[in-house]
Order: sequence, then C-alpha cells, then structure tokens
Amino acid sequence: MTNIKRGMCLLLSMIMLLGMLVSCGPQQSPSATPDATPTPTVTATPSPTPEAGLKEDLVLSDFSIIYPTKKLTDSAQVQNAAASLCTSILTEASVICYPLDDSMDESMGYYGEYEILIGKTNRAESQQVLAMGLSHFNYVIKFIGKKIVILGGSDEATVEAVTYFAENMLTAELNTVEGMKTMMTTDYTYTSPWTKGVKAWLTNGFDKISADTKCKSDEFTHYDVYTAKNESEAVQIFLESVEDYEGLDLEVVGDHDGIRVETFYEHSNTAKNGERLYDALVPLSAKKLDIKNGIAQAMLVRFVTDKTVAGGDYEYVLRLVDQSGDIYTELTVTVHVWDFALPDTPTTKTECGILTGYIEKMHGNKNTEELYIKYYEMLLDHKMSPYDLPYDVLDDRADKYMSDPRVTTFRLPYSYDDARMVAMYEKLKTNEEWFKKAYFYPIDEPGTVEAVDTAVAMCERINTLCPGIKTCVPMHRMVEYDAERDTIDVMSDAFTLWVPKMFLMDSEDVLERMNEYMANGEEVWWYVCWEPANPYCNVLMDQLGVQHRMLFWQQVQHNVTGFLYWCTNYWEYVDPWEDPATVKNLSDTVYGDGMLLYNGNKVGIDGPCSSLRLVTICDGLEDADMLNMAKELFGEEWVNEKIATLSTSLTKYSRSSAALEQMRLEIGNAINNELNK
Repeated sequence: MTNIKRGMCLLLSMIMLLGMLVSCGPQQSPSATPDATPTPTVTATPSPTPEAGLKEDLVLSDFSIIYPTKKLTDSAQVQNAAASLCTSILTEASVICYPLDDSMDESMGYYGEYEILIGKTNRAESQQVLAMGLSHFNYVIKFIGKKIVILGGSDEATVEAVTYFAENMLTAELNTVEGMKTMMTTDYTYTSPWTKGVKAWLTNGFDKISADTKCKSDEFTHYDVYTAKNESEAVQIFLESVEDYEGLDLEVVGDHDGIRVETFYEHSNTAKNGERLYDALVPLSAKKLDIKNGIAQAMLVRFVTDKTVAGGDYEYVLRLVDQSGDIYTELTVTVHVWDFALPDTPTTKTECGILTGYIEKMHGNKNTEELYIKYYEMLLDHKMSPYDLPYDVLDDRADKYMSDPRVTTFRLPYSYDDARMVAMYEKLKTNEEWFKKAYFYPIDEPGTVEAVDTAVAMCERINTLCPGIKTCVPMHRMVEYDAERDTIDVMSDAFTLWVPKMFLMDSEDVLERMNEYMANGEEVWWYVCWEPANPYCNVLMDQLGVQHRMLFWQQVQHNVTGFLYWCTNYWEYVDPWEDPATVKNLSDTVYGDGMLLYNGNKVGIDGPCSSLRLVTICDGLEDADMLNMAKELFGEEWVNEKIATLSTSLTKYSRSSAALEQMRLEIGNAINNELNK
C-alpha cells in the first residue's frame, strides 16, 4: 500500500510539474537602463558545522523540493519557481526531481528527510528564517538541519532567490559528497537597497517610462551626471510598486554652491490605444506623488549649474520618503562639472508660441499679463524664446526683455498701419542687439499660388518700411508656382531668413538650395509640428526621448541655426492633464503637438508646469551649444565626424540613449581638456 501511495504521489507531482512549466514565462525588461553601477549589498558567510545525523554520502539527489500549499487567492509565482528549479537541477546536475507542496506527509506516502524549501512553507526551518524579519525584497539561502531554505520577504524576492540559487550555486558538483559539503557550509543573504515595497532605480533624464516598466536589477542605485557650467542635466528615478502608496517625496541631501536642484514627479495620461504617456512635470514642492500597485511611475531630478560653480565632482543622496519621514530607499548621484561654461545666449535661435487665450481658458479670470510673464520666463529658463514679448515693443517695459541675453529672438506684430511699423523700426534701430533679434512673421505656411503671392507682397512691404529687418515665413511644402518656379524660387528675393519644415531638408534639391543661401550669409532655421512623424525626429509625446534630443544634433549637422515651434500651450480641444491628443482637427492619434507646458493651477501652482519633453528640448539646445563650441575649437569636420557616428541622415540615426550620452561625454571631455591645458 505504501508503494502505491508513493507511486500516486509521484504521478501527481509530475502532472503538477508539467502544468506549472507551461505557465512559466519571461518577465518584461525595463524600457531603459543606465550604465552599470556599484553592486547591491550582499553577504555570504560560513554556516555552523552541519548538524550531526546527516548521512555521510549526502548529495543533491537525496533532496525533495517543497513549496507552500497554494491557496485560491495566492500567486503562482513560488509554485512556478519550484517547478523551474526542478528543470534547472535536471539541466545542471542531471538529477530528476519533482516539486511537492508542503501538505505532503507520511499519510500520503511521503517520507522525505532532506528538502529544499522554497518560500514560506509550513516547515520549522522556513519559519525560523521568516522570523529573521526579511524586508520585502530581501532573501536568504541557508542550510538548516536537513533542509536548504530558499526564502524571501515576498513571493517576488523568493523567486529572485531561486533564480540566484539556480544561476550561481547550482552545479553538477552538488550531486557529489564534496560539493554538497561546500553547500552545507555556505549561507547567502541578499540585502536590497529597497526597504519597502517600492523598487526605485536611476536612469538618464530623457528616456521614457511605460506603465509596465519593470526593474530586473538593483545595480542602478547610482548615476553619474556630466554637465558644463551654466547648463542643466537631469536624472530620472523609475518606481515600481507592489502596493499603493500616497504622499511620497524626495529628500535631496547635498547643498552645493552654484548648483540648483529641482525635483518633480511625472504625470501621465492615456493615449487612444491605452498607452500611458508620461510628460507633465509636477514640482514635488507643490504636490507629492501617489503610486499604484502595478503601475510604474517616475520622478525627475534636475541639476542646474551656474557660472560660479567650480569644476569638480559633487555628491548627492536622493531619499525616497513618505509623509512620516520613513525612508524607502537611498540613491546616489555624482554631478561631474566640467571646467567650462555654456554661453548665456544659446547658439540656436528659437521662437515658440504662447497663446494668451488658452491661459485665460485654463486659469480662469486671473491676471493674464502676470501669468503670461510666468509662462514666458519658464520658456526662457529652458532656452526657448517665445514669439511675443510680455509688452509691446514700443512700451519701455519691453526693453529689459529685448536686452535679456537669454532672448534670442522676438516677433514684431505685422501692422497695416505704416506709421506703427516705422515707429517700431526706428526704436529698434537705436539698439543693434534689439535689431538683430527682431523679426516679422506676417503669414504662415503659404500653400497655394495665391498665398505665395500674398507672402511676397507682405515681405516687400516690410522691406520697404523696415529695411534690413528679418522676415520669417515658414514653408511646409513646395508650391509649384509655374512650370519653372516653386515657393523657394518665387520668394528668394523677399527675405533672407528661411524656415522650411524639417523634413523638406531631406530633399536633395531643397538641401542644396538652403546650403547655397547659407553660403551667401542668409539664415536657415527649421521647424516641426504635428509632422513629421517617425522615422523623423520630433517632440511628440509617443516618440522616444532620444529623438527629441537627437533633433538638435541633426540641426547642427545640417548647419541650421534656428528652431521654430508653433505653440507651447495649445489646449483648444483638450484638458492637457487628461487628454494628450491636442490636434484633434488633424488627428486623434497625434500626442502633444503644440503643447510643451501645462496649466499649473491643476496642481496648485499659479503659473505653468514644465514637461519632460521641454526639459529634453533644453538638453538638446545645450548639446547644440556644446557642439558649436567644439566647432570653434576643433573645426566643423571634427564635429561632423562625431555626429555621423550617431546620425547619417534625418531618418537614419541611433535610437540608443547610451550612445548619445557616450558621445556627449567624449565631446565634453575634449572641450574641457582643450580649454584647461
């Protein structure tokens, strides 16, 4: 009868094993990870001498694998891990074993003395380890009596422990007496950097998280940031939680002169396909972070240097804490400051829109003038110059903005009043700096022969009334004006500032003509909007962060000196906090076009909130500053060779954030070495 019971037990176990193996599947890997960093805290210590009573020829094949009896509401993680370990044992040690749940006893024909205990089994040895008070992500592998205990503070940690055992301790030698003796004298304790049920790890400041981002390694608890003086660089903290938490904050330890630290969490909203898009940056000083079980979240930490900071290395500790001050984890960042500064005035000229009507719409009946200045200043802090000054050009209050070195351009309002046009012109002529920054923008994207004629007439009127002032007329496509001429041909005498949509530069014909104009001293900028879409670089929410930054490397590569973005607060059809499809009149699957800012009153701020994309655009503009500085030091050919390792055309470029960071580091180091010989 005993043999029959034993046979039935083994048969049932084999059936269970097959079922569990079918249910196993790979975990999804993180969407982005930084370079490898210092390893987590791990201790491996010798165990006491094995207890008396162990058989002298003990080997792996003497052991059974035991896991906790699964209740209806329990996860199958531990059960699957036990089954997976059986497979590993067969592969590595050629030993056949079957996983059994801990309800097995003598009444069922089970007489096993030697057991590998997986998880929180009912065995005394498992309970002994459990009493050690393991935190959520910690685990222990320990030989106790006649048992090998593999146990974590959670099912997830137990699975990690089984994986570690299989990959690092399981060998064919365990099925030898000497190999088992070695196993018997070794404990393994893993201490996670995460003390609560939240995993937190560092990555760069521009890769994007997804709702199901998972962390498979805790090696990324340190990050190295490289920055010039008068620059900003960021890191992100990705968070993965097994519980709901409210009111999480970030405590920054490290106060260094000349470096300002800004902390945010990243708000997400949902695309049409259900994908979460993370973009709005909410200052943690205004609102703390709530996270949900199973939905990844992110924080952003921005390090802003000024010209007074000394070159060198600066250490920071980032502590994830709750409202009671409990520390969930500690992460470290070293900010390496190169001993050179980026210019106060960006080398890339920019122009972008702020629409006051949408400020009024989302903020209510407030002082729009004061709010506009807050939006204006936020864009300047991110290296972007808005179209319109906070005050009329003829107002003396506009003078300080026109003189601000951060302002690269400003738009003059086109007027049909000749006297007003001349008055603006005469004021600007009194200051060479103002005159160089000013431009008219009389018409947008002429797409017909009639519109081209109108654009030419307006430009000619400007040239007559205000000779020498720049005029901007963005071109989204080439109009075949007649059998021999297109838009460029007809407008070639109307102005000296060209602004084609970026993808037009992919045309050899357009590129050749733009290069000719640049060679003659004329300016060429470009712009993006709801198009071009992938594979071109743009600043749309569902594109990669590296594409936003790469856009400006390509701009330098093509000798384009300006960037236009039509609007930063286009909220005509949406509440930006709820719906990212901003241009529903064009497409309901284009996300974030014309929207780089969010109305801060949604989170208790009397002004705007920035976005991950705006921060990345700022990074790209600062990259362009560094590349242009390198041109001055090493020549255009040297810089173009560097860029060519990342981008060979507007549609063929690296999507690797690590590759871009590495090239930026190489160029920054070269500049630093050259300037500090």
